[in-house]
Amino acid sequence: EQSIREKNKLFESILEDMSDAFIAVDSLHRITYMNKKAITLLMLPETDYTGMDANKVLRESGMAEIPTLTYNGKSNQLEAKEFYSSRLKKWIDYRTSPFEQDVAIYFRDITEKKYAEAKLFLSENHKQTAFSTSPDAISISSVETGMFTEVNDGFLTITGYNRHEVIGKTAAGL
Repeated sequence: EQSIREKNKLFESILEDMSDAFIAVDSLHRITYMNKKAITLLMLPETDYTGMDANKVLRESGMAEIPTLTYNGKSNQLEAKEFYSSRLKKWIDYRTSPFEQDVAIYFRDITEKKYAEAKLFLSENHKQTAFSTSPDAISISSVETGMFTEVNDGFLTITGYNRHEVIGKTAAGL
């Protein structure tokens, strides 16, 4: 019995030290374990959630998108998705993984990552717009071969070439 308690303590320590929020759910959709990161991310009061209905806890904390479907013994499918929680005002990445008759739910806040992706997209979009609409002749060519890989309309207007005449050729080949 001492050995079992020590193993449980080690297991709990591992779950508390992991970077993801974690919830274990049994076949009756009851929470069997929730780490402190999950409580913090869900903005829940510090209490013991063991035995509570996981669907209700997730729904009330703005995470209804996370399914707590239990393993049916036929499929070992891992589910992974992202969604925006309007209650938490955060982007959430989650993974559910069946084990035996239970389900492990791992999730984390990816809001900063999503904002960085959006900023990069807008930046790339602005660069593409500037490249495409500039009246100046702009070209992109391979460093290794010197072949044109892209030219803008300004380049085509100034040089008089069509795009298909330029792409894949070198300046010397024109």
